[in-house]
Amino acid sequence: MARNHVAPCAYIWGFADTIRAGLEGRADPVFAFGHSCFNACSTYFFPGVLALRLPIGSMVLVLLGLWLYCARRLPAGWRAPQSTVLVATIFFLLVLMRGVPYGGIRHALPIVVLLSVFAGTAAQYAMASHSTRNRIFVAIAFGAAALSAVPVMRPWEHFNEILGGSSQAYHYFNDGAARASCGGDARALAASATDVSLTRSAQEIDSGFFRLFTHWAGFIESASSALRCASKRTCE
Repeated sequence: MARNHVAPCAYIWGFADTIRAGLEGRADPVFAFGHSCFNACSTYFFPGVLALRLPIGSMVLVLLGLWLYCARRLPAGWRAPQSTVLVATIFFLLVLMRGVPYGGIRHALPIVVLLSVFAGTAAQYAMASHSTRNRIFVAIAFGAAALSAVPVMRPWEHFNEILGGSSQAYHYFNDGAARASCGGDARALAASATDVSLTRSAQEIDSGFFRLFTHWAGFIESASSALRCASKRTCE
């Protein structure tokens, strides 16, 4: 790709670096289930990421779609394609669970797309039914998901309300994805620093500054390397 100038050198370098980091990880800490970890984390890290990142309304629709599939409540012609989607979802999730925690929700986005098929299945089932109650339920679920996710400018900064929403959840679960926001955590940290009623313990503040430092250091390192690669017009 570099030899044939398929794309600018910096983009090729970034593509190669993303693949390498996805397989080997980085020396960037993530905080999950009460522990900080680097290249190795809990097997349930990515299931936790999905549970905390997806809007609750969307998760309700996904679970309802899966129940409809398992209960065989859907048309027979839907079963084969949905079985393919389910197998692909499970396979991709198993690969992530056995890999490194780098990337967080950004590397789990293909699973989000696959799960949305089941959310759409639940919505279609409700809309095709003659029950007004089912239609109202789906509308409320979609509305709740929109109210939770739309106000967050960058989707990888979104957390659902299980741990207090996007403004608080990163104190308890940080999958490293917010580093791509170039300071998403910095805004929340700065806001909390100016709050005279701050009650967070000194240990939590220190860990917050440590995560903020590592996020910025990783971003600066990646940007500097990309600029050097672009200036030399060669990818090594």
